[in-house]
Amino acid sequence: MNNASPQHLAALMFETRSQVRMTHVPYKGGALAINDLMGGNVDPLFAPLPEALPYFKSGKLSALALMSDKRSALVADMPTMREAGVPNMVMPTWIGLLAPAATPRALVDQLNRQVHAIAAKRGREEAAARHRHGHGAHYARAVPADHPPRRSRCMRNW
Repeated sequence: MNNASPQHLAALMFETRSQVRMTHVPYKGGALAINDLMGGNVDPLFAPLPEALPYFKSGKLSALALMSDKRSALVADMPTMREAGVPNMVMPTWIGLLAPAATPRALVDQLNRQVHAIAAKRGREEAAARHRHGHGAHYARAVPADHPPRRSRCMRNW
């Protein structure tokens, strides 16, 4: 993937922890990288589970390991990196709604409440759950105070 993308950082982490050297090939998106992997132009590829899952399920790609601390119910036979022999290779991806640091706290709290209210609306939550769990992602309710500790945990990996 592109320079400094989560996938690029995952590959760098793998190189550091496994002592395996790879050549970084930048891509402008996951679809192009997956196409080149299926075409035999590159191997291996670090890809987010939601992006690669349809290819695992169809048998077009083989999953080698998951960069999580535990297996996913969606691909229960896929080992974690630790189980595959590469310890300390956990890199969960999370997406947060961010605002400039100077945003008034009242506005941040209001936006947070509105986002959670939208996610909780009857029917949408259930439809989103079906979508998330079928594609490898899940919604984790969070508040602004959750982000600094989460960033700190992620930074310890590096």
